[in-house]
Amino acid sequence: MSADREWLDGLQVGDDVIVDRDRSVYLSHVTRLTDTRIIVGARVFTKKDGYTFPREAWSRTLLRPPTAELREKAARRRALDEVRAAYQESRFEKLTTEELVTLSDWLKAVAVPR
Repeated sequence: MSADREWLDGLQVGDDVIVDRDRSVYLSHVTRLTDTRIIVGARVFTKKDGYTFPREAWSRTLLRPPTAELREKAARRRALDEVRAAYQESRFEKLTTEELVTLSDWLKAVAVPR
């Protein structure tokens, strides 16, 4: 039996998992189990190989063990998504002028030259 299969078979409700969807990863947890399926939120995965059930023809979504590297990648993805959402929803309007200047200075400091 492969290490991945052993990991999938050993999962319990509440265990952390990484959902890997087309190179975008996020941290979640097992919400329910059956003899052949792993349910993570609204998604269903097979215990056989960790892929979604039914398979999605247009994407590749599977469960992966929550290694330190993947947890870091998921945290980065979440932070980027939150920053993008805040920008798109104009939540910056609620910031004080001092906060906006600080944020603007920080963004300039970390910006990659084009």
